[in-house]
Amino acid sequence: MLPPADFIYAGLSLPFCQPACFAATWAQIRSALRPGARFAGHLFGARDSWVGDSTMSFFTLTAACQLLDGLEIEYFHEIDEYGASFVGPKHWHIFELIARQPL
Repeated sequence: MLPPADFIYAGLSLPFCQPACFAATWAQIRSALRPGARFAGHLFGARDSWVGDSTMSFFTLTAACQLLDGLEIEYFHEIDEYGASFVGPKHWHIFELIARQPL
């Protein structure tokens, strides 16, 4: 369980949450946000080149937006491009987001 928080940052960590654990992890994040608190983080999209890895979580644009239902979206940016990674070139599909829990 996460303690109540005014800010939660999950930069490039949530994609490495196993799909079977993601819903519970996301529920903990959402329930920890105090009124007016912000969440900032990243999700991997369905076109990411690692999408075949069953130990990682990936989302369509629609599914990523559904995770934010009830939050005030302050920033939402989709990256869909080729680039470098620690294992070499790859296709990055990432949703960068900042959302605020309503007061």
